[in-house]
Amino acid sequence: MNHTIEEDKPQPVEVIAHKGDHFTEEDFPLLPVDGPDKYLVAGDNFNSYTAESLLLKKIMESIYEYLDVNELKMSESFYLTIEDTERDVLTKNYFNKFGELISNNERFYFLKYNNGYILCPKNGALSFSTLSITIYSKSLDDVFKILDDFKELLKPILKKKDVPRLSINWQTTINGRNESFYKNEYLDDIFHPECYPYLDVVGLIKDYLSSEIPVIFMLGPPGTGKTRLIREILKQIYIKQKESVECIYTSSRDIIEEGTIYLSLIFSKTDVLVLEDIDYHVGARKDGNTSMYNLLSVSNGILSNSIKNKKIILSSNLPNINNIDEALLRPGRCFATIETKRLTPDQASIVFDKIEKKNVIEQKNYSLADIYNC
Repeated sequence: MNHTIEEDKPQPVEVIAHKGDHFTEEDFPLLPVDGPDKYLVAGDNFNSYTAESLLLKKIMESIYEYLDVNELKMSESFYLTIEDTERDVLTKNYFNKFGELISNNERFYFLKYNNGYILCPKNGALSFSTLSITIYSKSLDDVFKILDDFKELLKPILKKKDVPRLSINWQTTINGRNESFYKNEYLDDIFHPECYPYLDVVGLIKDYLSSEIPVIFMLGPPGTGKTRLIREILKQIYIKQKESVECIYTSSRDIIEEGTIYLSLIFSKTDVLVLEDIDYHVGARKDGNTSMYNLLSVSNGILSNSIKNKKIILSSNLPNINNIDEALLRPGRCFATIETKRLTPDQASIVFDKIEKKNVIEQKNYSLADIYNC
């Protein structure tokens, strides 16, 4: 079916969808659609994800046909790193002010500006940290003129390129189903070594990143700085490789036990695998911990060559290392075991001064959570 945005006569559109799904004209910004009677609905056994893919395919086909009709042959894709910005603010303050917003639905922005168009897919989240845009125009010069104008408009929320960036593939379990979510995170928080007076934390991180040994293991009570230390390691990886760090993260018991997360580490460009709060998965194999076999195989077993130059960061709230499978901690597999601790009043006082906070609580010892949330 050939069509353009200028057509006045409504055209029938058939879309295969999951039974019960309902779409509106916003799902077809370049096609006149006037109601649910236009849809061909499949049975209950039709996969809803397939339906979504077909819907998106239909939308993109309509855009590409429109671009082709108007001879917009030149296109370039760009990534713009921005501050986290709510969708309605991004639309109102930026996209609506830049040009004619042809489409703004749950899937993408599509807007006309001077001699070209900008297509910006949405990632489904309520906020953004990276805009992936494609600019279409009749010449490459026009494409870059549009880009320059767009970046000038976005100047208040554009991030500087030297801010450490983390691309997270967060894997979790929702209602019994494994899900993956993607988000870009900025590692611009200030790290204070004084939070770990019992460690040469700067030297430890430097040596770990210079080593070929993949695993580092952290354990200690909640709130003692394990996550803060993980973020600093990820930041130092960014500084070392001078590009965004690709990270797979989970604390899901089901996902770790399933084991496919290790395949994602092996067969992707992932730099780091972070398994947090894995108390259930570091126990001895003789006690029935079968998920330990996958971790051992990847970290320094038969599959270890597949993750060369990649890191595995583990954390647990266990009080000591006595309950951990000893094979995980052996030299060559585990670079170091870090036990994070609560701080004495004198140690805590130094951290309070460093972060310019007043100590309004008097107690025998302090977690970092106590100090930062004071």
